Amino acid sequence: MIKKAVLVCTLIFALIILFSGMFIVTEGEYVCIRRFGKIIDTKDSAGLYFKMPFIDSKLTLPIKKYFTTFRRQTY
Repeated sequence: MIKKAVLVCTLIFALIILFSGMFIVTEGEYVCIRRFGKIIDTKDSAGLYFKMPFIDSKLTLPIKKYFTTFRRQTY
């Protein structure tokens, strides 16, 4: 009974570690992976990626292009 409880707890802990390291990059954004505040990697294509759980952090930023047209004013 105790072995079964330890096995279940270990399995749950391993799944938490695995899922906390996964992240998704969608179209129109890029993600900077930071380790202790220093950027170590940048992901700009969509997909599923992994990072070191509890050590790395991610910063998600949008990719936006702004187009502005200016008309010439005559005085």
